[in-house]
Amino acid sequence: SPEIVKMSMDNTSIPLDMIFILNKIIVEIEANVPICRLSDCPNYGPEYAIDGVIELAAGEAERLKIKVGDQVSIRKI
Repeated sequence: SPEIVKMSMDNTSIPLDMIFILNKIIVEIEANVPICRLSDCPNYGPEYAIDGVIELAAGEAERLKIKVGDQVSIRKI
């Protein structure tokens, strides 16, 4: 069920694009989020409830032309 989610980049080895989803629609993208080696890393994410997050290597959202408003379809394999 939807909830407010905050993502942190501590213990992450590469920069990421974070794609936030609600009801199968992309509602926000945090692009090129840097890794964090601090003891108090910033948090990323919208101030409203979402029901999914996809993480991609930094720059992939732009390369793939992913944008807010796009519909998402995820299939189990």
